[in-house]
Amino acid sequence: MKEFFGRLEPGMRAVAAMGLEGFIASESMNATVDLVRLWTSGIAISAVEHPEISA
Repeated sequence: MKEFFGRLEPGMRAVAAMGLEGFIASESMNATVDLVRLWTSGIAISAVEHPEISA
């Protein structure tokens, strides 16, 4: 599992960075991608923990 996520994370970060390109200054990109990854992970966890909210 750790290996899977180790390979997945760089790709997901690249997708987020591509979506933010042009909106976020390059010097802020890594921090912003971290924030987007944290936010989307939180939403996914909340959906699993509380399916009644998303229904």
